[in-house]
Amino acid sequence: MKRISNKPSEEVGTEIGEKQGYHHGNLREALIKSGLKILGEEGIERVTLRAVAQYAGVSQAAIRNHYRDKNSLLAAMAAAGHFELSRRRFRRRGRLAKLEDVINLIFSNYVEFAIENPDLFRLMFAYKSLRRREYSDLEGNSRRALHSLMDLLSEALAQEGILDHDIESLTFKVWSAMHGVAMLSIDGQYEKITGNGALIAQHCRELARIISVGTIQVERLKQSSGRLAN
Repeated sequence: MKRISNKPSEEVGTEIGEKQGYHHGNLREALIKSGLKILGEEGIERVTLRAVAQYAGVSQAAIRNHYRDKNSLLAAMAAAGHFELSRRRFRRRGRLAKLEDVINLIFSNYVEFAIENPDLFRLMFAYKSLRRREYSDLEGNSRRALHSLMDLLSEALAQEGILDHDIESLTFKVWSAMHGVAMLSIDGQYEKITGNGALIAQHCRELARIISVGTIQVERLKQSSGRLAN
């Protein structure tokens, strides 16, 4: 897989939940913030160029200087979501070293973000009308988020003494599990299964433990087999 810089694009690094408003030079950022605010409060159908322009206090002509249509604005908002998701993960990382702790951090960060921002999360990962590959900021930030996730897992594996591992396979396992929990949670299915939404954090920890212990055991068996074969 082609790797690119893991640093999220500052151009679309709008913090979610910040108050809208702008001064000369940052209208683009103010429009993204306004769109995110409308998305969070009223849903994606209410995000239109007209509504965002009104919320930001500018003319429709002004917004079209930055976004030619609704899809281009939604793409910028989704890119901002990926930036924030990665930023939160690194902000919370601290000095974690054990693979289980790192996976638990990744799980909790991802699921909490989805629960706090369900409409944005769906826009980032499941909005079918968005032609993602047409927007370089969105593609770049989503790839950086993925690669930063892979780097975190690689560093944690190295701390466990595992240097030769299929990191893409582990990333797929972690992402599949946490994305499933996130979608079940925001769609209201999780509580139907468990009857208690408060158990999400506990189940995330258990999944992190299962994946980490299984990964370490399998890799150490491989290492032992390799030494015996030699």
